[in-house]
Amino acid sequence: MTARLAAELPKARIHSRSRLVFDADGGRTRLAVRDAGAPLRVMRGFELADGRLIVQIISAAPGFFSGDRYEIEIEVRRGARAVVLTPAAAKIHSMPDGGHATQSMRAHVGAGASLEIYPTLSIPFPASDFRQEVAISLESDARVGWMDPWSFGRIDRGEKYAFRRISTRLRIDREGKPLYRDALEVAPEARSIGGWGSLEGATHLVNGCWFGACTPWEAEGDLDARLLFGRLGDDGLFARGLFQNGDAHRAALDTIRAKAARAWGLAEIPLTQFTL
Repeated sequence: MTARLAAELPKARIHSRSRLVFDADGGRTRLAVRDAGAPLRVMRGFELADGRLIVQIISAAPGFFSGDRYEIEIEVRRGARAVVLTPAAAKIHSMPDGGHATQSMRAHVGAGASLEIYPTLSIPFPASDFRQEVAISLESDARVGWMDPWSFGRIDRGEKYAFRRISTRLRIDREGKPLYRDALEVAPEARSIGGWGSLEGATHLVNGCWFGACTPWEAEGDLDARLLFGRLGDDGLFARGLFQNGDAHRAALDTIRAKAARAWGLAEIPLTQFTL
């Protein structure tokens, strides 16, 4: 196929719909429904000693492209305990046509159940535009954990802040009432975002929150100076931070996950076994 003919062909747009349902069978969590829409695949679960089931979502696509739409629905039924991971960084490719890619996630966590969602890292390429919406509903004694790590471009290539837009929205409700709202809106072309008082020249960011019976955060070493930890109501925790390099960012993610596990009285998840 010639380059000219390839350029004239319409570009494929992905519309992927996936559904995962976890339930508890005899005290053990199992993946009862695994319906992954291409190009996503859901790998078999790995059971931890404390009863949680780790499931990885992987993609056969090289990343997000203009016009792509991904919809993911997760249900964790009464008593089940699920951890959803992505094993590798998500690449958000350049979109010179002015378009954008979207990802929406809807999750419901039943009574006595828990859900932790830990994406690995999102990396926006130059001229990319990515929009994400996450909505999670909890029953009264359910637990949820969420952490969203970002790089502000391919830093080693000198592409910091070269993307067009990052837009994410997180909504968490408990028994139909608002519990938590968070938004990230970064548009480098619209204003200077790298200066003091906004991103302060940072290359990486992380936002995270956890709800469910817990103990307060514990102070731990010098790394805490780079992170903001806090409580949310009677049983919520949050953590967020900006970082000047990838090494500091990775160390912070490890620290946050370890702290969250201790706050819930759980063992730390051995993520090195499940991520690249």
